[in-house]
Amino acid sequence: MKRLSRILLALLLITSCSQKDNNSVIDSKEDNISTSEIKTVERTEENSSEIQLKEIELSQEKLIGQVGKEYVVSIKDYDNSKIHLDYSVEDFCEVTLKSGGKINIKLLAEGNTTINISTENSKEIALLVEAIDLRLVFDSTNIELGSEGVSVLLNKPIDAKFEVSNDSAKYENGKLIPLKEDSFDLIVTYGDIVLRQTFDAFSKKEKIVDLARNDRFVKYHGRNVHTNGKVIMNNIGSGFEVKFYGKSLKATLSGWYGAWYGKTKVSVLIDGNKDTTKKIVTLTQGTTKKEYTLASNLIEGFHTVKVLKRTEMLSTELQLYDISTDGYFVPVDKQEKLKIEVYGDSITAGYGNLRGNQSDTTNSDYQNGLQTYATYAASELDADINVQARTGIGLYTAANIDDSMQANNMYKYDTFEGNYLWNFDNYTPDIVIINLGTNDSWNGGVFVEDRFMDEYYSFVTKLIELYGDETAFILASGFMETNVCTYLETIKTLLESTVDNPIYQITFDRCAGGHPLFDEHLAGAQKLVELIQDNNLDVIHTHENNSTKPEIGDKNVDFTLEVEVMDEIPSYTDLYVYGLQDSPIKLEKSDNPFIYQTSINLKEDEYQVSFSLNDSDDYLEYGNPKHCVFVSDEEKTQTLRLNSFLNMPEDPNPNADTHGWAISKHLFDITIEPKDDKNITVKNTNWMAGFVTRKSEIGDDYELSATIKGTINGTITENFFGLIPYYLDDQNFVVIYLQWNSDGSFKSIGCTGQTNGTDIGWHDYWSFANVSFNIQTGVDIVVERHQTSLRISMLGKSETQTLAS
Repeated sequence: MKRLSRILLALLLITSCSQKDNNSVIDSKEDNISTSEIKTVERTEENSSEIQLKEIELSQEKLIGQVGKEYVVSIKDYDNSKIHLDYSVEDFCEVTLKSGGKINIKLLAEGNTTINISTENSKEIALLVEAIDLRLVFDSTNIELGSEGVSVLLNKPIDAKFEVSNDSAKYENGKLIPLKEDSFDLIVTYGDIVLRQTFDAFSKKEKIVDLARNDRFVKYHGRNVHTNGKVIMNNIGSGFEVKFYGKSLKATLSGWYGAWYGKTKVSVLIDGNKDTTKKIVTLTQGTTKKEYTLASNLIEGFHTVKVLKRTEMLSTELQLYDISTDGYFVPVDKQEKLKIEVYGDSITAGYGNLRGNQSDTTNSDYQNGLQTYATYAASELDADINVQARTGIGLYTAANIDDSMQANNMYKYDTFEGNYLWNFDNYTPDIVIINLGTNDSWNGGVFVEDRFMDEYYSFVTKLIELYGDETAFILASGFMETNVCTYLETIKTLLESTVDNPIYQITFDRCAGGHPLFDEHLAGAQKLVELIQDNNLDVIHTHENNSTKPEIGDKNVDFTLEVEVMDEIPSYTDLYVYGLQDSPIKLEKSDNPFIYQTSINLKEDEYQVSFSLNDSDDYLEYGNPKHCVFVSDEEKTQTLRLNSFLNMPEDPNPNADTHGWAISKHLFDITIEPKDDKNITVKNTNWMAGFVTRKSEIGDDYELSATIKGTINGTITENFFGLIPYYLDDQNFVVIYLQWNSDGSFKSIGCTGQTNGTDIGWHDYWSFANVSFNIQTGVDIVVERHQTSLRISMLGKSETQTLAS
């Protein structure tokens, strides 16, 4: 009751004061003043003369602020005495006392007033407050280079200060004039108001088709291949990032997928969002190129969009052909970040991490490779990450996968499929995480502890040779087994005694069952981040080029030019350099597949050189730049790193030695013996399906024969030996396959495929069910197709089916 009475009394006092002189008086030295603590203070000449009052100073004598903003004015040398505020009651501002002699002023509307400020020990001092709704007025943020500029003014006729953030533009006579192609900020200062607006002078490029690795408009993520007008990005977390002005973004993509697994999926992250589940785009057209909408209905303005592949390389692919917007592109931020690289198996690929209560599943609907311990950790550390992970893979051995296809051999490629070599100069990690060994240890009868540790040690030292001694290594295990953990302790000790790199080990908590779920990945990520931060491993290592220009005299020099390319150049393609002499010079490939070189006697001088493939203007280096080569007796060798070659010459005779036949890139242990363009012998020694492809001029009218041979070891549940007699793309193909029973006896022949994306049916040729033959000896199959009629013959028996048109 007493407190309530005090509050009522205070309210009466405030009302009385307001009605008397329309003034607000606040007297307090506490934060968050309650109503009961507000009181009026009367000062008279009589009582003030009895006190020795000192002068006080404010951090500023006048506040000119923007409507809607808050500002803080401080009392200098504040002595912790009571503060007294006296100001006219207006609706345009709110005043609040804060600790330490700070006065918070929030401006609500245009207007001005005077706040008289004093303390119990000081004289009164006036603070002038003015609130202005100040804005920049202009027609466009994009200014045409070479134009007279764009008018940029204030909405009020006041004398403000105009500055440009860099030397790419100038502000004169009310106009912002670009001087070169770049982005720049116009900064306007008036009192305490600072307005900042970004402008640019970039050409309004609405579509990006030049997908160079070093293009300033695109940042690429993960290992990828730039070749022949497209970017192949098959790994988990591979993708691209762009910045644009507009409301929408589209990209032309394709994505092979295995029918047993599910379609290729990507996560789209808009304007810095890190939630990889918020927007997911599914590629529905397989290898057929299609334009997909990645972002739409955005507020018109500048936006960043990052697109990352979430399904793994084992059974899905992703290819990028172009990127477009309804506005225009500007350079994307490529600021140096912490770089992480991770090698792993199905755990690192996120196999089944979204399955909930289901058992492990191969369906891509239940996988998000961007929700794993590694990718969660990279997101938390704001790091870039390269993920090299594939289900079933081991360090050096794994069941049903050829040992030559394991991580210790395939690490040097773009993916573990081994289609394209990777140039390690494209990405030097600060941290390498290795989470391998689960599938090795599970490969019973093959796994050998000593061999595993030797291979693991060798694998790490190979990476150290590539990356140098600043890269830290984290040896990880534990999610699905515990045996590998003890081996890693020994490997860690051996590495610490022989290399200079920081070496750490981490053991994750064992999963409840099967592959780790996303919350188990999240717990592992937290543990991983703690290890990295506690040991100060989150340090960005910059690699600076400190080379200086050599002295040039007048001698003749036996000079060697080395050239490094970013992506592997096909073996049937030659690299030429122009400008060293009158005629172009063909460079020779060195032992390093990314290094080409030539040795030539030249006079000391500075030469401007350029490059092309196959001595053709059709295959120029991106941007056709001129490189500077210094030929000097002081330095007789120089290395240049080239830009991307966006277009590659077509192989004039692909698969010439196999008469046009090729082994499918998604298979296991299979070999082929082509006889001519219509006859081939296929040998498959693995229980998994193996296919060969005939993709050429044969179309849908052909007759082919194949000899199918194989080996069946032990009891199996299914065994397929297959042939793809016709393959145009994932929407037009025919697959013929032989199926065996678990006891090894022949079961049936099946056929499936598509025509223009429409299923042509799944047919079993049961008339062959009673046929008996020795698979090791082999069987000849004849396939005849005439438009929609498909006829298969084997051991004197035939059957014809009509395919869907």
